[in-house]
Amino acid sequence: MLCFQPRAISQFSFYECIHCGEKIKKLKDGTTTPLHRHISDCPKLKAVNTIHPGQLKLKVVPGKLDSSMVQNLKFDNSRIREVVSHMIMVHELPFNFVEYELFNVVMKEANPGFNKISRASAKQDCVASYEIGKKRIKKMLSAINRVSITTDMWMSVQNIHYIVVTCHFVDSDFKLNKCILSFLDVPPPYSGLCIYDSLFKCLKEWNNETKVATLTVDNATTNDVVATKLMEIMNFQKKLVVGGKLFHVRCCAHILNLLVQDGLSEIKDIIHNVHENVKHVNASPGRLHIFSELSKQMTLSKKHLILDVSTRWNATYVMLSTALKFKDVFVNYADRESTYKILPTSEDWDKVEVICSFLGFSTRLQK
Repeated sequence: MLCFQPRAISQFSFYECIHCGEKIKKLKDGTTTPLHRHISDCPKLKAVNTIHPGQLKLKVVPGKLDSSMVQNLKFDNSRIREVVSHMIMVHELPFNFVEYELFNVVMKEANPGFNKISRASAKQDCVASYEIGKKRIKKMLSAINRVSITTDMWMSVQNIHYIVVTCHFVDSDFKLNKCILSFLDVPPPYSGLCIYDSLFKCLKEWNNETKVATLTVDNATTNDVVATKLMEIMNFQKKLVVGGKLFHVRCCAHILNLLVQDGLSEIKDIIHNVHENVKHVNASPGRLHIFSELSKQMTLSKKHLILDVSTRWNATYVMLSTALKFKDVFVNYADRESTYKILPTSEDWDKVEVICSFLGFSTRLQK
């Protein structure tokens, strides 16, 4: 830490302490013993070290033209905990990540002043970060008169039904904003009234129950009940825009999915054939290895065969378009795998190519 500044008066030169101002003569042989002695005895410097124990570190000021400028930097453990909590949430890390041995080794190497964080503290920090973010969004929404709500029901791998509530609004700078308000557990029975109760509770918690301009949902019958009940409440409070004509918005992506699925039902045999081919190859590591080696011999793309999800047409498109690129590999694969008896014909592949041209257009339309 810089403690002295050189001074010169006529033929004499000396150093001046920047803390107490005491002048110390510069020795001809260049030794600095008097300077070190003064550092240990300077009363003002002792007072500074009492308030901020330990030597303050130097840091280059970012964004400045003169890179030699430095400033005092004090290590802040609370700020590190805040950043770590954000890292855990963004990257979906477990809370006990902060207790990993190598994580603590890295942090100690970066700064010896780092204090270890327990998994319980990490959980508390994540909750605190969420509450801070929630207050910030609430403050932003308090200045907004109208919002658009999007919601849909999902089911987790634990068979738990929940809805996601997303809010869209235009701020004072005419910028479109989107934020997820909540993930809500929906108790059985999963009727329209149960979904409505959960949604209205969420809107009330965020003080948006009278600000909803539109509600975007898919075409499920239960969602019709949700839209009707919410529109009744808005109409009762005289907050409904243009008489509710634009309130219930049906999800265009879901409508498009229904249209494409209806069309795909006419060619379900071809899709099923490709599905069974992909399923056969992916059924065992040995078959997958044979198929991969054949692909390398024919210098084809490094993509892998993808199995579709029957309820999502875009997943069907990905499966068909990927399999189409490997149609020549399937021919060679049939010669090496005795259990493979479902090789598509050239006519089948021609039909798949036509199907992909239509589905590719639908994909671009959805985007």
